Amino acid sequence: MTEKLPGIQWMPSNMDAGMSFIERNCASCGRDRPACEGVSYDECEDHELCPIIGASFIGEAIQWRRLDDGEVICTEYGKPAVNKNQEQLI
Repeated sequence: MTEKLPGIQWMPSNMDAGMSFIERNCASCGRDRPACEGVSYDECEDHELCPIIGASFIGEAIQWRRLDDGEVICTEYGKPAVNKNQEQLI
């Protein structure tokens, strides 16, 4: 990511805050099959999992941002996930 990201990185203060964000945002985004369809992670191919959610568990979800007005967003919301070869996956 070379563009400047808005606001500051947001990290959930606890598991409830993180799960609430995932339920509100990731479930309607389309980048993560388990969040959208409720299927088990074990049933998914790697390209069906959003790497941002995984990064959030180790404090590295730089796409999760708190804006100046307090709103928390994911800068990749609704954008197609791509692999290393920049092929559209979903």
